Amino acid sequence: MISFHRGQIGPTEALGMLGVDDILGTLRGYRIFTTARTAGGRLLDQVAHLQRIDAAARVMGMTVGDGIENMASAIPLLLDANDAGSHDVVMQLFLSGGEVVSGGMASSGDAWPSVLVRPYHPVDDRLRENGFHLATMVHERAFAAVKFTFYAASVLAHHTVVRQHQADDVLFLSQDSHPLVLEGSTFNVFVVKNGRVSTPPSDGRILAGITRRRVLEWVGGQEVEVSWDERKEWDEVFLCSSVRGVVGVTRLDGECIGNGQVGPVTKQVMATMATALSRFVEGGDYHPG
Repeated sequence: MISFHRGQIGPTEALGMLGVDDILGTLRGYRIFTTARTAGGRLLDQVAHLQRIDAAARVMGMTVGDGIENMASAIPLLLDANDAGSHDVVMQLFLSGGEVVSGGMASSGDAWPSVLVRPYHPVDDRLRENGFHLATMVHERAFAAVKFTFYAASVLAHHTVVRQHQADDVLFLSQDSHPLVLEGSTFNVFVVKNGRVSTPPSDGRILAGITRRRVLEWVGGQEVEVSWDERKEWDEVFLCSSVRGVVGVTRLDGECIGNGQVGPVTKQVMATMATALSRFVEGGDYHPG
């Protein structure tokens, strides 16, 4: 694959991306990113993803310089170089570290921009038809509004609760005595009860994704606290992310949700997103119309 790193475009393995020379990013965790996929030779929600990483940089006190503009300029070149019109790819846009000052805890200049390109792999048809099985774990991320490359909790979950429940991924719960549903490892979550769609609010404890925003905009729903104690009352659950799209969830910690099948509301949301994607592939706006 062909990627972009600190002003250079070339084979990913030759660029030395995100390496040991980036002390702040690699050793200190001072690296933010956003992940998008292509469809029909274009990057979905490109403007929103660039705005997201720019806003995250401001939260983290990063000096951006021309980094956002450089990434934006690199994207069409990378689409062409990776033949994205013939096969979809995933692009991960990074701002990382920068020249480090004495002590190794601060940058003396602009953050370094990178765009890592990798193949796009759609959700397996079996999972899309039968739904995901999620295992739960108590965890609240720090700096929830910023997407860091630090995923230790998700990795731990996949080595523990996900294996124990023979699940597909993890759903994080709050530390409250009566836990609240928060988010997944790389996705947001919605629940359906009596036909009403709800999702945890963007209250500083979740990373509110771009696809989550699309679902709320196109399908509707309310942002409210979702109590884990009320899970027996849920009829459906679905997850969403920029790469996975919308996919049903049919089991939590081994227990079925509703009738254990992807429900009608979830299927409607999936169909709406599919319509928007088809319109985008045909050259139109990313919108269901």
